[in-house]
Amino acid sequence: MIKTSIRFFDNVPVRSVWEKETSRWWLCAVDIIEALSLSTAPRKYWNTLKSRNNQLSSICRQLKISAKDGKKYLTDVIRRRVEFA
Repeated sequence: MIKTSIRFFDNVPVRSVWEKETSRWWLCAVDIIEALSLSTAPRKYWNTLKSRNNQLSSICRQLKISAKDGKKYLTDVIRRRVEFA
């Protein structure tokens, strides 16, 4: 079962999902980029980051999250708490 939530960071909505199987919150990567960088093209920014740093795949996965149109799409998500070595 997946539970969804919207959190705000500096008044920017960040979509999040709770995944029961892993007992973790996952945050939408593009929303985080938008909140932190104030980029006008957060999806392009995220794709550039992924292409330059393939280690991001170790902290990311794809889950279905509702988009603005109300439909659910596979979206890159990042764990809420990431442990860096």
